[in-house]
Amino acid sequence: DIVMNILTNEMQFGNYYLDQEVGNQPLSPDYRRYNIDSIEESRASHSGWKMGFSIDKKTNGKKLIENILSESKSYPRFASDGTFGLITIKESYTFNEIDRFVDINEVLKYNFSQTKREDLITSVKMFYKWDYGIGKNIAFIERSVDELLPDYATTGYANYNIVKVDGHRDINLKYHQDKTTVYDYANYVLLNNCNVHLEVSLSLTLNYVNLEVGDIIKWDNEYYSIDNV
Repeated sequence: DIVMNILTNEMQFGNYYLDQEVGNQPLSPDYRRYNIDSIEESRASHSGWKMGFSIDKKTNGKKLIENILSESKSYPRFASDGTFGLITIKESYTFNEIDRFVDINEVLKYNFSQTKREDLITSVKMFYKWDYGIGKNIAFIERSVDELLPDYATTGYANYNIVKVDGHRDINLKYHQDKTTVYDYANYVLLNNCNVHLEVSLSLTLNYVNLEVGDIIKWDNEYYSIDNV
């Protein structure tokens, strides 16, 4: 909703009434320019979230949106039809959410790899409540994967041959003021980064030329999210 407001009211994207002027009144969005299903999905994943920030100088709108969403569970996407939507990493997926089935006979070549062990995040210290007067955050929370996955302390570090300090990150947030929201975001960061990820690079036939970033595909009984088409 924050991003839609910026796009419509500040950047005049999807402005339903073209004669309305920016800044005079809230503009009515043209919902045909937005992928509402993806936006509803993002709303559900961010239920109860409260973000807060100020813009105190002239800012590039595209960069602002990217920065806001970098502190969320969603990522911006313009589809091939020009509509704006969001890619949201969910906690789980169902069979009905598959966008496309890939015939293994149409996989021309493939390669498997894993993300680097050095990129693992097992604990965070998140600084929030940015004070624009003094130019720094004035509050912080700390969170460890051990609190979320008790067995990780027993097997996780040993499996990856790391110690706890290796996976620690200090993270500065610019768009958060609410402690409960920051805790939820910390959980999201930890659970998505405490294990290495399997990456699959596929070369497919032209039958799949319409695949887009964020599509969920099924191949060989596993789910993958296309992050680079």
